[in-house]
Amino acid sequence: NNSISFDGVSEKGETEESDKYSSGAFSRIENGGEGKSGNISINTEKLYKKNRAVLTTSTFGKQGAGSKDIKSKEVTVDGESPAAFSSGIYSRILKGGAGQGGSIDIDTDNLSVTNGGRLATSSLGNGDAGDITINARDTVSFNDISSKGKQNNSLQVDRYSSGIFSRVERNENDALDTRKSGNISIGTRKLFITNGALFTTSTFGMQKAGNINIKATDEVEIIGTGANTFSSGVYSRTLKDADGSAGDIKIETGKLSVADNALIEATSRLSN
Repeated sequence: NNSISFDGVSEKGETEESDKYSSGAFSRIENGGEGKSGNISINTEKLYKKNRAVLTTSTFGKQGAGSKDIKSKEVTVDGESPAAFSSGIYSRILKGGAGQGGSIDIDTDNLSVTNGGRLATSSLGNGDAGDITINARDTVSFNDISSKGKQNNSLQVDRYSSGIFSRVERNENDALDTRKSGNISIGTRKLFITNGALFTTSTFGMQKAGNINIKATDEVEIIGTGANTFSSGVYSRTLKDADGSAGDIKIETGKLSVADNALIEATSRLSN
């Protein structure tokens, strides 16, 4: 049984919104460090991540964060956890860091992300967020929101959603700048985004948010809302006070279904 499984957090980390106590694989340049954080590469038949387990590259340094390259016939990310921090695959330029954010590349037969699980690139520092690319020969499925989101079901925000996220956060000076969020590219046979799950690129900066390109030969279904009534969808956004524009959203498929309050939306200058 050729498989890799990351599962759970320590008792101390059960309520903390941080990956500090998570099971996982980490590559990180700490505050005051130099250079680029290393890449993470995984080649296996099956990869499982659940109960706040993570794969993450991050940096406070000046030369960027490493990339994640995953080749596995089956990839499962289950975000279920007691805290808001979810299982996922992350690449981050941290506050004070710089350089290009690492990409996330997944080559698989089937990808399933549920219960608030995330694939996410972000920049809090002086660098662009990385791209996220998925090549799945059969099915890609993102479904539902986390248990924390269900408990706080009056909060219509995407922080609890299963999904793909590339985001430029406000910088340390709270000033507009030229950082870019990454692009999201999906190639598969069937794609399902359901029950509050979403794909989103967004920015607080001056540049255009990342583009979202989806090619699904058979079908794309974007259906429903989460328990917090946040709509399943594909979104590109410039957020409050940003000067950039929303990215392009392109979907090529044999059949597209968008139903039950789900959305495909490119918008500018939303309130955060």
